[in-house]
Amino acid sequence: MRHHLTKRSVEALLAAAAPRQATYLWDDEVRGLGLRLRVSGGRRWVFRYRFRRRQRFVVIGEDGQPWTVHTARERARQLQGIVSNGVDPAAQRETARAVPTLEVAATRWIREHAEPHKAPASVAGDKLLLARFGVAFVDRPQGSVGDLGRTRVDAVTRGQVGAVIARARETPTQANRLLALLSTVFAWAGRV
Repeated sequence: MRHHLTKRSVEALLAAAAPRQATYLWDDEVRGLGLRLRVSGGRRWVFRYRFRRRQRFVVIGEDGQPWTVHTARERARQLQGIVSNGVDPAAQRETARAVPTLEVAATRWIREHAEPHKAPASVAGDKLLLARFGVAFVDRPQGSVGDLGRTRVDAVTRGQVGAVIARARETPTQANRLLALLSTVFAWAGRV
């Protein structure tokens, strides 16, 4: 059943009866826009569509700021345009989630490439270098990963790498080693 969703109508529907199971309120203005009401009381805006005969869902966000009825409608219209251009937004999101952060890529590179193929002293040096500049803490639970380590590999910018290399400029040899190491990790991550 479709409703003209407004802040007032959603509140009135919620006040009428709390759902005993997850329930959807579908908007009559924008096809596919819905508000999922959870038993726990949470409310989440969703967009439902068909792509290649499959029903798909994209979560827009939790009800409240910034996702009001108005902003959720705008986002649903954007998603309708993306679908009409032959692109599956849910598949795009799944692909983006599959790209690892630099920390994960560096850790995997150490485990899957460096440890089997490099000398133990060289591997220890690589781990120390990654930890010292906050890229990844392999076998070292202490410490916090910096912005560069938390960034997805496909979203790392030259500026971010440059900032980390600039911190290493006090010891030019380490700066060069770090740059070479990061280059190797990026090349390896692109092949995997």
